[in-house]
Order: sequence, then C-alpha cells, then structure tokens
Amino acid sequence: MRFLHTADWHLGKNFYSVSLIEDQKYFLEKIFSLLESAKDEKNPYSALLIPGDIYDRAVPASDASVLLDSLLSRLKNNFPELAILILSGNHDSAKRLSFASSFLKKDGIYIASSASDITTPIEIDGVCFYQLPFLTSLEKEGEDGFSILRTRSEICAEACRRILLSHQIKNNTKRAVLCAHETCFEKGDETYSVGTAEIVRPETFLGFDYVALGHIHKMMCVKKSNPAIWYSGSPLAYSFDDSGKKGVLSVEIDTKTGGTTVEKIAIEPLHPVKRLSLTFSELDSADEAQKWENCYIEAICTDNTSADNPMAILEKRYPHILSFRRKAKKRSGESEEFEMRKKIMQSGKKDADVMSDMFSLFMKDLYGDKLDEKQFQSEKAVFDFLCSEAEREEEQ
Repeated sequence: MRFLHTADWHLGKNFYSVSLIEDQKYFLEKIFSLLESAKDEKNPYSALLIPGDIYDRAVPASDASVLLDSLLSRLKNNFPELAILILSGNHDSAKRLSFASSFLKKDGIYIASSASDITTPIEIDGVCFYQLPFLTSLEKEGEDGFSILRTRSEICAEACRRILLSHQIKNNTKRAVLCAHETCFEKGDETYSVGTAEIVRPETFLGFDYVALGHIHKMMCVKKSNPAIWYSGSPLAYSFDDSGKKGVLSVEIDTKTGGTTVEKIAIEPLHPVKRLSLTFSELDSADEAQKWENCYIEAICTDNTSADNPMAILEKRYPHILSFRRKAKKRSGESEEFEMRKKIMQSGKKDADVMSDMFSLFMKDLYGDKLDEKQFQSEKAVFDFLCSEAEREEEQ
C-alpha cells in the first residue's frame, strides 16, 4: 500500500507581514493534483498523512480555517476511500484542532490531539497507523504510583512503548506506521534542530516499519530502515535560510516484508524565496531583477552606496521584495577606530574642534576609500562653520 506524507503546513502564516494564504492554496492544489493523477493511473494513494503544525498559531486566522475546511471537503468528495490522518503539532491548539473529530472519523478523517487514542490503530490496507500528537506531558504508572513525564524523550519513549506493546498483542502480524511531531536525529546530526525542543533518538522508534515525522522544515531522511524515519519538511519555505527543495513524500510499504520505498516529489512554489547579496547597483539592475521577479526577495547590500529609501527603489524592480538590509562587514581596524574616538573625546580641545575631528572620522568610516576629498573638505567646512556658530551663540 502507499500513502502521501506531508507536514508543517502552517496555514495562515505571514511572512514579513505578507499573508501566504494564496501560496498555501497553490501547494494544496498541487497535493490534490497528485492524488488525482494517481487515481487516474489506477494506482491511488490509500492515505494522506499530516503529522502536525496544520496551522501556524493556536488561534488560526479565519481564512486558514476556511482553507482547511474547503480542502477536506474536496478530498472526501473526490477520493472517498482516502484516509486522512491529522495530528496536532506544537503550533496547533489541540482542543481547537480536535473540534468535530468524532464526527469526521466516520468519513475517514482522523484527528489526533490527545494521548487517549495513541494505542488505537487506524488500519488501512493491512497496515496499522498510529498517531502520536505533540504532548506536553504524559502520565505514567510505576511501582510508586503515577508520575508525570514532561521531557520530549521520556514522553515519546513511553508513548511508543504503549503503542508497540498493544500492537504486539493485537496486531502482531501487521505492519506498523507511526505519525509523530518530534525532533529526531542520529547522534551528532543536530544541524536542523528547531528552537529548544529536546531531541528524540531514532532507537526510540525501533519496532515500527515507517515513522512519518513533522516539525523539521527540511525534507530529509533520518534513518533508511529498521525503521525508516523521514521528515517531509514544510511544503513552503518560511524563512530565507530555508533554501532546500520543497514537496511531499510518496511512500510505499510492502505488507509482507515491511520494506519501504520513499520517493521525493518536488513541488515548485508559487513564489520561491531568494536571498540576493549584491552591491546596490547590481540589485538595481533590470537584468538581475528580471531573473527573480516572481520570488520573495531578501536583498543584502554589500557596499556602502547611499540611497534615499532604498526599499522604495528596489520595489520597482522586485514586486515581491520583503526585506532590505546592509551587510555588516567586520574590519580589522574597528578597535583602532574606537581608540581614536576615545582620544578625540579626551583631547581637551574645544567642543567645536572635537566635533570637527569626530566628523572627519565619521566620514572616513562611512565612505572608506571612496571618499571624495574635495567634496569632503567642502562638507567639513560647512560643518565646522555651523559648530563654531553654535558655540558662539552659547557663549552669548
């Protein structure tokens, strides 16, 4: 049997104050098309797995809720046999996401948001699917009574222990798939860790055939087998640091051997993200801008070109520019310049002379080798005159 694995939709997210709802409609339409093509080819998907962060915040925007409702309605109308598995992630409100879950279960839409049903499988084509939502605590019974588990590793280990124990007793001959929203890496491979979330090690999931994870936005394989552990990643880049390929995972499980085949299906976004590190004149080049006119742009200016309202200038070139900043350059002489300022301030000179020296140092810092000496002397003369006039007025 085969299924689609996608996660971290973050419906309703804003990117630099720009709503991404149209971008999200676009990728959801692409997922719909994948399901439709598979059906037309007489090789339909049996399930759609979405392990967490359906919404971007606990109280989702109204257009995000409408978008999810519309998608689920279309999916069930066009693919009535498709099982849809949704679980709450750390961005979701478990209570809000679980609204009408009992009713939706009758139509093959399974929403998991609490620990109550983690050992209850959803059986699809001979494979048992288990859902482990993002839990902040879990009660465990021990010899000394009940204790509350609160760390990610403890919660996940105890939940998997319960699930696998139940599976061995009731469904031992069937394959097991786990959907979870966790941070999981091999030792020494924590490059894509998110926030302060504690890492769960792959050995925690030993006993499952496939683990469909959400939480990390990069599409990646944590472990190829025993079990196969994959992140589908987010279908859109939600930061300019996230420049990897986006899409979904098509997973096929051999119900006899438990072997899994995973295919990455790329989905080109409506507006790719692009970080441009160029001089201002290069950024303001029509030829350069034409290459990225459909992208969300972060422009990093690498020189000291002075321009009034550079964002307004670049907006004419890049319709979807979201950020402009100048690259901070580290210079070996920074400590020397600080000492020079210190000496000027402690020189004992008149205030007007101190201001004149500070102005000269400032202009050299600003323009460096590009400082026009003639223009500088002219501006300095005006500055010195104004300082002397201000000093004379104070003396009167």
